Amino acid sequence: SLSRWSHLLSNGKISSGQSFTCGIRPNGAVLCWGKNDMGQSSPPPYPESIFEQVSASIGGDHACGLTREDGAVKCWGNNGRGQSENQEGTFQHVSAGART
Repeated sequence: SLSRWSHLLSNGKISSGQSFTCGIRPNGAVLCWGKNDMGQSSPPPYPESIFEQVSASIGGDHACGLTREDGAVKCWGNNGRGQSENQEGTFQHVSAGART
């Protein structure tokens, strides 16, 4: 249940995919749990304090986060259609969708 993780997460910075969930810890590190068959619950070992938000940025089998320092997008998980490829540029918000 979420209550077992809530003390580790920043307020409101949590999002759920098809069968997994990710959130941002107060130090900016990502914490994910749940189904992991496509690597969706295993973000690469980014340095702590890298992420500003993960909220509303999870698709069915992939997730993306927005970095604090430079507004870059970092993604992980299923990349069967290029959905987890990191994009160049500076962003203020990121949103990953699920295919229906």
